[in-house]
Amino acid sequence: MEITEAVFVSLIITFLLIYVVSSIAIIDYLNKRGVKIKWILLRLMIIPYADKYRKLTKQENGKTGKLYYVWLGSVNLALVCFILKVIF
Repeated sequence: MEITEAVFVSLIITFLLIYVVSSIAIIDYLNKRGVKIKWILLRLMIIPYADKYRKLTKQENGKTGKLYYVWLGSVNLALVCFILKVIF
């Protein structure tokens, strides 16, 4: 494994871990606010739940919660790193 490949793989893993942790935090936030969570379909429903989190925090605080940006940024950065790994 080359150095660049190792760097991209470690970045991908790091961003995916951040994605998972922020997803869990978003689900926990929604669960505490009384939103019904479909646990069996959680992997398919994370995008609608993140949108619901964004709307709920905007309604409560007047601005979108920070977890939404962490969640969105981490999955996008993981995707960019994967594309760069494939290219290089």
